[in-house]
Amino acid sequence: MKRKLGLLVVIALSVTFGWTSAYLRLPYVDENYSFWIGIICFASLLLVFVLLLNIWNKQAVIIRLIGKKQISETSRNSGLTVLKLIALVFGLGLSASVIGHLIINGQVEEQIVINQKQKNIIEEQGQIISLFKNRNFSELINAVLIRAEMELESDSNGRLSDPLIERIAGLSIALKPYKYYLSDSLTTKEFSPERGQLLLALSIMDLDSITFMKIKSDVLFTCSDLRGANLEGADLSGIDLSNSILENANLCNANLNRAQLQNTNFRAANLNNAQMLEADLSHSDLSWAVMNGAYLKYAVFNGAYMRNTQLIKADLQGSFFQYADLGGAMFNDSNLKGSDLFGTKFVKTNFTKANLSEVRFLHAEFRQAIMLEATLTNSKVENDWLKKVIDWKIIGAKKIIEEYEVDSVVLETGLSYIIQDKN
Repeated sequence: MKRKLGLLVVIALSVTFGWTSAYLRLPYVDENYSFWIGIICFASLLLVFVLLLNIWNKQAVIIRLIGKKQISETSRNSGLTVLKLIALVFGLGLSASVIGHLIINGQVEEQIVINQKQKNIIEEQGQIISLFKNRNFSELINAVLIRAEMELESDSNGRLSDPLIERIAGLSIALKPYKYYLSDSLTTKEFSPERGQLLLALSIMDLDSITFMKIKSDVLFTCSDLRGANLEGADLSGIDLSNSILENANLCNANLNRAQLQNTNFRAANLNNAQMLEADLSHSDLSWAVMNGAYLKYAVFNGAYMRNTQLIKADLQGSFFQYADLGGAMFNDSNLKGSDLFGTKFVKTNFTKANLSEVRFLHAEFRQAIMLEATLTNSKVENDWLKKVIDWKIIGAKKIIEEYEVDSVVLETGLSYIIQDKN
């Protein structure tokens, strides 16, 4: 009776241990099946070891293992019973732990799925509400534009009244950015198509420069969706279009002098001959954009993504490209005199006949760049830059080494290394 009771107690304890271990959560440990199975196996083996100690004391199984055949029937039965008990305990403990863990894990995953569905529903409802709300604003936008046309008809100078400009400004603030469905999926960022429509409508109106300047300074156009928009020749000087999207937009001959264009998407946009004096394009995406002949003096491209951007015959004097990615970009016949290219990547970038004099090249990478007939006089570099020219496999490296040398110069900022002509 005592033996049976002890057996039941051991089995109950093993099942309880295995089941509760499935609920256990240890800090700094990834929860997965293999880890928990390993834990239970270890615990079960520990229990086996304890039971084997009991067998050791009885010596029945040990005697059998060392080859002594003459043992009593009682000892043999006792050893077999203990072995059965070990197998039972091990199996029950492991099974209970695995089943318990699977159940708990299934419940957790089910709850995660439910929570995600609820989150998606709430987000979709929010987007629907925002879309409905902004569609209602369309009537207000039309009303404002009609009022503007009426005022322009009565004023041949192309001026709008200050109250109307204030009304437009207030409306632009109300047109808050939101995520919306585009090609059956939500946009990754929040934009305002309504602000973009408002800007397009105002840009084609026959407004005088002073009125339009007031609109650009007072009206909020950030986060505008202007993808594919035609703004050719538009005067957008000083405008704030940061965080907007102008992918595939036509900005040829547009005036963007001193415009705020940070974090803006200009992917594959047409910016040929655009005026962008002191424009700030930090962290913008200009990949595959066409900017041939653009006026970009003192423009800021810090942290910009400009893969395969065309900047042929562009004026970039004194511009900033710190930590930008210009892989595959084309600067043929461009003027980059005095520009800051600190830490910039120029992998397979084309600088054929480009003016790179007085440029800051420190920590820049020119791997497989094309620098045929490029001017490098008085540019700041590392003292081993000419060696790097070979390591980078720059096209035109031989000519550069023949024509230039690196010399140390003491400047106001301290000791610097300058590229100088050998002749």
